[in-house]
Amino acid sequence: MTEAELREAVWADPDSDAPRMVYADYLQQQGDPLGELIALQLDRARTGARPSERESEIFQALPRHRAAEPLGPFLGLSSLARGFLATAMPLPRLTAEAAVHPAWSTVHRLELDGNTDPQLLANPHLRARTLAGREEALVEVARLAQPLPFTSLVAINPQWGLTFTPDQRIVLDHRGAFDHVRLLSVSARGLEELDDVTESRLFRQLEHLDLSFTSVRVDDLALWLRWFEQGRLPRVSFQIALGADDPMRGRMFPYRSFATHYTCFVLDRSAHVTLQISEPTDARQLAKLLQAVDELCAGKTTVEVHDLGDSNQIASRQALVLAALRDRFAEVRVVTGPVHSIVP
Repeated sequence: MTEAELREAVWADPDSDAPRMVYADYLQQQGDPLGELIALQLDRARTGARPSERESEIFQALPRHRAAEPLGPFLGLSSLARGFLATAMPLPRLTAEAAVHPAWSTVHRLELDGNTDPQLLANPHLRARTLAGREEALVEVARLAQPLPFTSLVAINPQWGLTFTPDQRIVLDHRGAFDHVRLLSVSARGLEELDDVTESRLFRQLEHLDLSFTSVRVDDLALWLRWFEQGRLPRVSFQIALGADDPMRGRMFPYRSFATHYTCFVLDRSAHVTLQISEPTDARQLAKLLQAVDELCAGKTTVEVHDLGDSNQIASRQALVLAALRDRFAEVRVVTGPVHSIVP
């Protein structure tokens, strides 16, 4: 088989590792470093390990568009998973041919920074389940009547708050484009900003609301938890800063993954709490958080704590956190391995 045929086999079966391994073997036999990169990422996907120095070295040495062929020239931000495109932001210069290409089949998160070619959204090869973008970029998508495949919608606002104009409310009261959306992820300064969301058509179909708060007090956590308790959502997740300085403050950069100081916790109807606590975290604020959760759940909650990291400082903080949790809750599970997003 030719290289083109091997790539087409991956696009035809993007969920399987087998065609990716065959393609990686072929490239390594040709002396192409992309083959080793694919093999390393496949192995990491199976083990959950952190990216190795070798993987980073190969990635940095590859020509800019090599790993994203043939879509590379038409993309802004992008990322790889298992050796192929996983996150992609199409540029305005996206051609009609590129918009309908089968290479989109491996993308699981589509990011919008402006108007998106309707041909791309109608591409039968597009299997992405997460659509992310600023409110204004989502408006044109929301105007489409046909249901799109996305099950998660991420509204990115560089101002870290919801400021929907009347025209932008179509994102929440869409004509049908977001009929399959079950998870909505938004940033807000407080619960009062969520009125437009909770009164919308989109909210009524949600199973999970993911909220990122940056300008609220941890003292108000009990209010947020009671709001969840009185609502009908099966799951809600909160991401809040616990007394740490925002390293990205003043930079108009919307991606939450860069705000490493967040404490993220997920509540669902089974009274299961998932905590992901990153460094730096203010210990006194953390104590308030744990007390608020405890008061609502009456000590019966199962708590799952995701690994906080490898440094001695973080390890010491983790030991204190675990001790506090085990004093309060009936069961505490520790998930080892690298810190990762607990929200899809």
